[in-house]
Amino acid sequence: MEFDAIVVGSGATGGWAAKELAASGLRVCVLEAGPLFEHMRRRSSAEPFEKRFAIQTRLPICSAPHRHLFVDDVDHPYTTPDDRPFTWIRGRVVGGRMRTWGRVSLRISEHDLTAPERDGIGEPWPISYAELAPFYDEVETFLEVAGSREQLPWLPDGQFVAPVCEATDGFQRLRGVVQERFSGMRAIPGRVALGEAAATLGAALATGNVTLRTDAIACRVLADRDGRRARGIAFVDRVTKQTHEVLGRVVVLAASAIETARLLLLSAPGGLGNASDVLGRNLMDHVQVSAGGTMPGLRPAADAQDLAGTCYIPRFRNVGGASAAFARGYGIHANVQGSAFGGAGPVFFYLMGMGEMLPNRDNRVTLDPEVVDAWGIPAARISCAHGENEVAMAKDQQAVLAELVAALGFELFPGHELARAVPGATVHEVGTARMGASPKTSYLNAHNQAWEVPNLYVVDGSCFTTSSWQSPTLTMMALAVRAARHIVGELERMNL
Repeated sequence: MEFDAIVVGSGATGGWAAKELAASGLRVCVLEAGPLFEHMRRRSSAEPFEKRFAIQTRLPICSAPHRHLFVDDVDHPYTTPDDRPFTWIRGRVVGGRMRTWGRVSLRISEHDLTAPERDGIGEPWPISYAELAPFYDEVETFLEVAGSREQLPWLPDGQFVAPVCEATDGFQRLRGVVQERFSGMRAIPGRVALGEAAATLGAALATGNVTLRTDAIACRVLADRDGRRARGIAFVDRVTKQTHEVLGRVVVLAASAIETARLLLLSAPGGLGNASDVLGRNLMDHVQVSAGGTMPGLRPAADAQDLAGTCYIPRFRNVGGASAAFARGYGIHANVQGSAFGGAGPVFFYLMGMGEMLPNRDNRVTLDPEVVDAWGIPAARISCAHGENEVAMAKDQQAVLAELVAALGFELFPGHELARAVPGATVHEVGTARMGASPKTSYLNAHNQAWEVPNLYVVDGSCFTTSSWQSPTLTMMALAVRAARHIVGELERMNL
């Protein structure tokens, strides 16, 4: 059977792409490398957890009871140079990393989209905020994003339901201290999705136009001999290890920035449609410094919501006339007094500086020439490191977080160091198949469509031109909706 569209990945962007394409009446096949969520939960807990999940446990929420949400690192290897470590957190399960998504939902602004034009760093985005805004509206409404209207030019307001944290003592203390003692900074309620994170795939399946194929590990994009048209996807069955093919008029990749780059590099010598030599390059994650500890004198929040203590300090460097000794900027995520950190005993806090990483073509994904995964597919080799700008930004984060903790009267956990996290630890990898205005400098055009393979679209974080400083998931989803609408239009016009 040949489908109108094949979507690889069922997570944040794959779910949206499938939903939009199926709602238009297209016959869609969704390939997911893992099984149904319910089946994952039955996996035996007798496996040697510490060995098989050594990398995934670097993310605090990966523990033995939650192992079904993460990949087994022994079966799913990747390599890095010894001097360029990278933490790659993955979840192969229906719903993907939406199952562990922190629900932070921030828009990027025109200020962010035009940053390369102002400072000359990186490739300009080929789209404007005005083009993205209506798709943000749709995604936020569907996900029921909570938040407050703040009228900040560099953090646009959205379609919000009521905020979740204004009444907590922890947030009131944070907002008061920031206002009184930190010039240019502002604490606001967190912008978080309250709706079911993986509901998009459910909506897609409800149309009756979607075939979901689980345990399907994509290993190659099938293409015509000249590489100008995608024909479908070759995949390996996770359980039987047999190879199969599925054909389609359009192929949509939504497998995550590193996995998508790996798949495209596997699909042709040098990478499918990669005359620009951009594919796999400019890998970015956010620059992260974290602080955690206790909040003496505060009681646990009475609110039962896990998100009750979620709040945010938007970017305050290099905006509004303020300048810093580094390019771009960062914000600070906070959880103060949420019920998930409450109960009997001390009340905990968590602050995380999250800043923009600049694009660098030497930060890249390639294929390891020797290492393969449990299904015989060449593993990704990830070479990524912070540059001088990221190091300078992290030092500023360290100083600000230390000052903020002291001013709030909070106490860090014994032995806690405000260290710069290894790239990948923020789980916000983007940029390996960036969009742009020219096929010479980008892999995708402004509609997430491959320049050299017109019926191939990439809708995950691969398409990002810059990492910006906001969490990328909301923008990825808005771009996926926009790309899906373009696919529908192009099919109707017989252009694909």
